[in-house]
Amino acid sequence: IFNAVSKALFNLPKGKWTQELVTSIWGHNILCTQTTRFTPFHLLYGEEAITLEELKLGSFRTEITATTPIQRYVELETTKNARLHVASNLDKYHEETKT
Repeated sequence: IFNAVSKALFNLPKGKWTQELVTSIWGHNILCTQTTRFTPFHLLYGEEAITLEELKLGSFRTEITATTPIQRYVELETTKNARLHVASNLDKYHEETKT
């Protein structure tokens, strides 16, 4: 998918590719990778990205709720566990691709 977007950007008139760059980067950041089985956005922020449509329509994920210190600790631990899971997935992927 990312290569298709890159090719489409290449064929734009001079100076127009910068308008599409944000869309390309966003697309990259919300796609799960084969190696980690997570999105880059999830690995960085610990949760999935919220799309503009969700913001406009008022998705339940966009509602602001007060976070207690205990809830925040659980969120941080969950993120830490996800990163450990990614490391395990990377090891498995490297083993599969060696042969």
